[in-house]
Amino acid sequence: MPRVARFDLSRYKFTTPSTDTDGIAYLADREPISYVDRPDNIPHVVQDGDTLWALAQFYYWSLDADAAQLWYIIAEFQPTPVFNPFAPLRPGALLHIPSPEMVESEIINAPVEVYQ
Repeated sequence: MPRVARFDLSRYKFTTPSTDTDGIAYLADREPISYVDRPDNIPHVVQDGDTLWALAQFYYWSLDADAAQLWYIIAEFQPTPVFNPFAPLRPGALLHIPSPEMVESEIINAPVEVYQ
């Protein structure tokens, strides 16, 4: 059974919807997922051809999600975040991958306040 893309996996899950003075809706800024030195972080040495999407798929395949959609978690979780996800990753660089358990409990299943 193919996995279905889900809005609740979006990097915009934790943004606050707002309306400007002209009545136009927009999403406000959100706090990025910050690096935290945790014992369950997974060190990954970048290999030639690695991409954020492929790494997310590799490390998060077991989650009930289209794992490649979670690329932004890896990008933002670095001590120095990856700001351009389309730039090639530098072979030999060390990435800190948050564990699947952390991603599931603290990001995917995190409660979200709904504003109306």
